[in-house]
Amino acid sequence: MIKHIPILYLLFVLLSACQQNSKTEKSVVLKPQEQNTPDTILFQNDTIAIYKIDSVSFFKAKGQLEVPQDTLVYYEDIDKVKGFLKNRVTFAGYNAETDKIDSTIAGSFLSKIVFENGDSLVAGKHDVLSEIGFWRYYPSEDILLCEGGHSSDYPINLKTGEMGGEVVGNPAYIVESTNKIFRLNGWFPGQECSDYFIQKNQSGTYFRYVGIPMDLTKASFDLCNISSIFWDGDQIIYFRNDFYKYGNDPRSGFFKLKIK
Repeated sequence: MIKHIPILYLLFVLLSACQQNSKTEKSVVLKPQEQNTPDTILFQNDTIAIYKIDSVSFFKAKGQLEVPQDTLVYYEDIDKVKGFLKNRVTFAGYNAETDKIDSTIAGSFLSKIVFENGDSLVAGKHDVLSEIGFWRYYPSEDILLCEGGHSSDYPINLKTGEMGGEVVGNPAYIVESTNKIFRLNGWFPGQECSDYFIQKNQSGTYFRYVGIPMDLTKASFDLCNISSIFWDGDQIIYFRNDFYKYGNDPRSGFFKLKIK
């Protein structure tokens, strides 16, 4: 019996070693949500690049970089706004008898706008004034935000004279970069999805720098409603994309945009 002890002992040692190796191998396997997924580039040109990223990367960056954004002050009380914009904007109502905008009638239409450079818009001469109505005034931006057809945004920059959502943007969409060199802006064109672009600061005034394409792949409208936006410095933006009316749409997810 004594002669068989070393053999049994050897078998016991070998079996223990195999079990230990098995436990070691299992302990180093990462769970799927912990694995690093490389960023997938969806679009790039000479100015920007857009990547699809995983949720882990997004929330990790968000926890490290997110900075609370101040909400821009705005006024919707038209009587108060009339006081702010006296001699610059003349508000008016619609005259059913003449089928024209009439400054002698109270209302939310715009009869005349005088820009900072002296140029002006006058109802009757410029059709756009008969198609929009007052919504909000943002004093810090000197932007008069109006509403057009299908509840679309129609902003007017009283300082620069620029008009239209694709150039001026809706101030409610603004998210500035860390050092305010760039900012994300956007507007609602009247359909289901919004439109977005980047502006660049030039001597304290922001001008359109580059548009963000909505179609990144063969699918139509890869981007729709951007939320949870935050900057990493002045060249990288993180954001989430959602399609509210389509449930768990495969185009939803997390993105990173880099300004080159």
